[in-house]
Amino acid sequence: AQDGWTPPAEGFPRTAAELSDFSEYTRHEEMWSYLRELRAQTTEMRLGTYGQTREGRRLPYAIYSRPMVANPWEAWTLERPILVLAANVHGNERTFREGLLVLMRDLATSGTDANALLDELVVLVVPQINPDGFEASYRGQRGNSWGIDLNRDYIKLEHPSIANYVENVLGEWRPHLFVDGHNGGSY
Repeated sequence: AQDGWTPPAEGFPRTAAELSDFSEYTRHEEMWSYLRELRAQTTEMRLGTYGQTREGRRLPYAIYSRPMVANPWEAWTLERPILVLAANVHGNERTFREGLLVLMRDLATSGTDANALLDELVVLVVPQINPDGFEASYRGQRGNSWGIDLNRDYIKLEHPSIANYVENVLGEWRPHLFVDGHNGGSY
């Protein structure tokens, strides 16, 4: 391992960023391929969508738990804290998203410290709230495809990326804690 990064276990996928030695970011469709491959490697991850963006991109989320749950009420019966980890509400803030993709693999890999947390927590990961802004240009843009800063839409809920996140993740699952990761747009 270099710089704290550990290569994936045998058979587990790598992100496009990892494959490029972190010189490129994982594009939206590459992320979906990675998530599907990751899901095929574990019984402790459920992959779904919580809606679509204005441009029709599917918004992914994953549930990690042991035993596996599919619905909020099942998670509540475990009487464990529910944690939501989210990233990329600003399309140009990509590093936390890449880190979440790696963490998702660690959550899915038996024997890792992250995987051991599944005995204590239910973890939902929303790796990309704003794929339209992410895909808008080579470096992405802060806002969505309309240039709207989605981080300012949590009251009006006018844009589907945020409205669906609030309704279908935060509202449905009622997490005890959620982390909204930012990195200030640093490339």
